[in-house]
Amino acid sequence: MLDYSETSLLAHWVRDEIREIAPRIYLGKVYLGKKRLIDFALEFPASA
Repeated sequence: MLDYSETSLLAHWVRDEIREIAPRIYLGKVYLGKKRLIDFALEFPASA
């Protein structure tokens, strides 16, 4: 979980939850307070 309440004036109410679902693939959710705003996915390429 990423909580910006202590580090950002603009994103004070934002929280991200990110989980690895496979090697180098992550699913996440963004919350504003208690309201879920968006879902997202991240994929990182294999190291060369």
